[in-house]
Amino acid sequence: MLAEFEKYLLNDFPDIKSRKLFLAVSGGKDSMVLSYLLRQLELEHTLLHCNFQLRGKEADEDEQFLLTYAKTYDLPIEIQRFDTYKIAEEKNQSIQETARNLRYSWFEKFAENARILILTAHHLDDSIETFFINLLRGTGIKGIKGIPKFNPPYYRPLLQFTANDIFNFIDAQGIDYREDSTNAETKYLRNRIRHSLLPTLLELEPEFKLKMNAFFQEILEVNAYLENSSDLAHEELIDSNEHGQFLKINTLKNLHHIIIQFSLSNYGIKRSNMNAFLDFIESTSGAIFKTDSHIFTKDRELIRISQESAKTEDFEAKISNFPCSINVGTNTLLFDIVNSSELNYDDNPLQLDFDKLQLPLKLRNWRRGDKITPLGMSGKKLISDVLIDNKVPQFRKQETIVVEDSSGTIVGIPGLLINEFFKSDQLTKKLLQITLS
Repeated sequence: MLAEFEKYLLNDFPDIKSRKLFLAVSGGKDSMVLSYLLRQLELEHTLLHCNFQLRGKEADEDEQFLLTYAKTYDLPIEIQRFDTYKIAEEKNQSIQETARNLRYSWFEKFAENARILILTAHHLDDSIETFFINLLRGTGIKGIKGIPKFNPPYYRPLLQFTANDIFNFIDAQGIDYREDSTNAETKYLRNRIRHSLLPTLLELEPEFKLKMNAFFQEILEVNAYLENSSDLAHEELIDSNEHGQFLKINTLKNLHHIIIQFSLSNYGIKRSNMNAFLDFIESTSGAIFKTDSHIFTKDRELIRISQESAKTEDFEAKISNFPCSINVGTNTLLFDIVNSSELNYDDNPLQLDFDKLQLPLKLRNWRRGDKITPLGMSGKKLISDVLIDNKVPQFRKQETIVVEDSSGTIVGIPGLLINEFFKSDQLTKKLLQITLS
């Protein structure tokens, strides 16, 4: 096993001797074998041990065992104790989830740079058990590839070996280890798979584990191909400009739904909502699709992507002092008083006769039923119709802000138009200038 381990190790990291190594160690068979193998290859490593204080005296004895082992072989050791029961209760999490989060959060503190590797002693049986756990939970392709060998800064050099390989090596070398009594309990799903399902499968097919290893290798290749194809598709699919990020609908329609899922996974698109997203792509302009993290808004040939936190719903602000600036979602409104000699007729900035306004001004989201008297007209018009006439994209409609004075009259729509009754004339002395950026 030592020669085979060295071959795998040097193949993955030819510079392993120049790396700084940390080993997550419990005192059990797997991690003690890994530490033994590292010592045989004269690879220095620091032991990292978590005492979750879940097994009373047994957990303390594990800790003492490792302290003695580290002293015997002159190995540095770091030990962290956690009040796991208390933390799980505070966070309303399961004990297993809490322990896992605590463990990896602590490990991250040792990953100071890219030269550091944190080794864990997961083996092939662990990977097969994880496969079945994910399968029973309804995973997609990413969940059936088993445990990854390398996920920076974590490296798992025993994934090619089975539990039997490790046990036989322990027996041959006389390696001391601690047995975790909870490993025999069947209340945990992983243990039920380990003690019930896997033995049955091995009876049906003695080469089952080796075939699963070959399967994992093939799935890794398929996954790598999909990720590479999705990265290329993402570059063609996304259009970024000063207004945000957009999906090109025509490009989207030509992609296989698996590529769409991989390309947009960071935006909350996944297998469970893929069919609904595909229906959304075919919907009419103005349709909205929400994920846990993002909002997709369809507008003609593009779909705008915005983060959930960027919404401007229920926005309201009052201003009476100038100059000032107000942040609204992804936009900024700048208010200033300028001399009438600086009059212009642009839509941005807007300019209104300051003396015709009743302060304070109120900024708010436009609402259905809002009306304004557009410049050059005598009658009122629905703002919804104004937005349509000006071909304002759907995503901009959602972000549209109106300015009204204390009389409740909408005096302008920043970046678009002003109310006819607040335009400048020969008597105008000061202008309120509103710039949308």
